[in-house]
Amino acid sequence: MEATENEVRERSCEEQIIIFGLHNELFGFNISLIGEITEVVALNSVPKAPDCIVGVMNYHGKIVAVLSLARFFNLPSHERGALSRIIVLALPGYSIGLLVDNIKEITHFPVESNERNPMEGEDFKNIYVETVLSVGDSLVNMINIKKLLTDLEVYFKEVNVEH
Repeated sequence: MEATENEVRERSCEEQIIIFGLHNELFGFNISLIGEITEVVALNSVPKAPDCIVGVMNYHGKIVAVLSLARFFNLPSHERGALSRIIVLALPGYSIGLLVDNIKEITHFPVESNERNPMEGEDFKNIYVETVLSVGDSLVNMINIKKLLTDLEVYFKEVNVEH
């Protein structure tokens, strides 16, 4: 069944986002940044790694660091369970997976949403949450993944690891 011209036009004004759970909150970002979503596999620990790095995994012959977003955002971290997933990012120069509690959905959302981060202000600013979207009955914190990765890169360059 072919999409009508109006449906195609509406889809071109939308972006596809992934929505996932961390603790009791919902977060999301643009799906174009994702290479794959995988079940949690056995992870190898990394000595002297920051607490938010839960290990590394072999992903199609490539070593990928796995970052616990819950730990990174200082949220209570749930035990890894049957619904936990690793979102492997597909960005040049990065080999990183994001450990999340669960995947809620992948959906479309208008590109030009007028919503912004209500927590942004002079006294408070979450530098990783760009905006808060209302999706159905839920509020979703939209993460600026590129800012998060840039800050991680700077952090790892500044860390002095003894050999």
